[in-house]
Amino acid sequence: MIENSDKLKICRIFYLFIIGTCSIFIFTETLAGWRHARALPQRKRTDWANQVKWLLDEQYPDAKKIVLVMDNLNTHGTHSLYETFPPVSA
Repeated sequence: MIENSDKLKICRIFYLFIIGTCSIFIFTETLAGWRHARALPQRKRTDWANQVKWLLDEQYPDAKKIVLVMDNLNTHGTHSLYETFPPVSA
C-alpha cells in the first residue's frame, strides 16, 4: 500500500510508429553459442544477398556446406543472389 502518493513520479513514454518496413537479420549457431544480428532501415533483395555473402565469406570461409533455415519472405531466394552478384559468385 502506498501511503504518500505525492512522492510518486509518473513517467510517460511516447512511442513513434512509422509506417514502413525494415529488416532484421539474425544468424545463429546455437551449439557453438554464436549469434549475429543486424538491422537495416529497408527491406531489399540486395540487403539479404549481402548478408548471406557476409555469412559465407566472413564466418564460414572454409565450409563445404551450410544449411540456412529461413522464412519464406519473397527476398530470400537464389534470384536475389543472381540479381546482386555476377553468376560466377552467386
